[in-house]
Amino acid sequence: MEKISIIVPVYRVEPYLRLCIESILSQTHRDFELILVDDGSPDSCGAICDEYAARDNRITVIHQENGGLSAARNTGIDWVFANSDSQWITFADSDDALAPIMLETLYREAVRHQADIAITNPATFTEDIQLEKEGKYVGESSCYTGKALLEPFYNGENLFSIATWGKLFRKELFQELRFPLGKWHEDEATTPILLYHAEKVVLVRSWLYYYRQREGSIMNRAFSVKRFDHVDALDFCASYFEEQQSRGIAKLARRHCNMLWARMTITARQKGIYHQLPERYRMGVPKALWLLLISSLCSGGISFVIKRLRNLLRGSER
Repeated sequence: MEKISIIVPVYRVEPYLRLCIESILSQTHRDFELILVDDGSPDSCGAICDEYAARDNRITVIHQENGGLSAARNTGIDWVFANSDSQWITFADSDDALAPIMLETLYREAVRHQADIAITNPATFTEDIQLEKEGKYVGESSCYTGKALLEPFYNGENLFSIATWGKLFRKELFQELRFPLGKWHEDEATTPILLYHAEKVVLVRSWLYYYRQREGSIMNRAFSVKRFDHVDALDFCASYFEEQQSRGIAKLARRHCNMLWARMTITARQKGIYHQLPERYRMGVPKALWLLLISSLCSGGISFVIKRLRNLLRGSER
């Protein structure tokens, strides 16, 4: 078996970190290295990381000043390329957990199908729900080219999560790619590029990654201007595909970007923060509604636009 590098950014997750690390150390695939990147966490996370590193020589701890999730992931990737002979990279968030057979299953399926990426499904849990640590593996796997998976993604089909975690990547895919610094929705700017360059991707019928839903996480915060980082991420990918002259994918990506931008424009109006938006994000409401109308007509959902329009008008009357 080939070595797998597991990169885990760590920041303000003291109540959850031990579960994450223990779930990794319990993997049935034993040939791995764990890179814990303490991103300037102000709690005891750094000490917990050092504690585990003292117990297990497969663990490397990197302490750095706080730079955000992307910076921490990039630090881990850079370390792997500079110091490791591993062939695969995977990521985990430090408040999540892995089923014991996750690495073994994804590695086996990637090798069996000669794939560049293997993907498992996420199972969500909260502090109030008992974690089924064994996971669930159904069996049958499906193979695609990476480019073929971009079409259903940009058409809104949920075949897989766009998040970077829960996936096993061939190391070479990150040779030239890093996560965008200081941005939310960094996965939306990265995973589509990785898929684009993957000759084969295997979707494994499994639920082996445990994603924790909790208050205080980025995706559970109130709607703000930072949400428009999602537009930037989609725009980045659309521009990339346009530069690669992949017209079909670029067209889908650009349409997906514009639809999200339109929906977020309406939401920003409703939430009363439109005036806070930088000029580059200020799409006029008529244009936004027109884009949503066209999208809804294509999908047979005109009622969605009517509902949005009514909500907008109600918001303007308050």
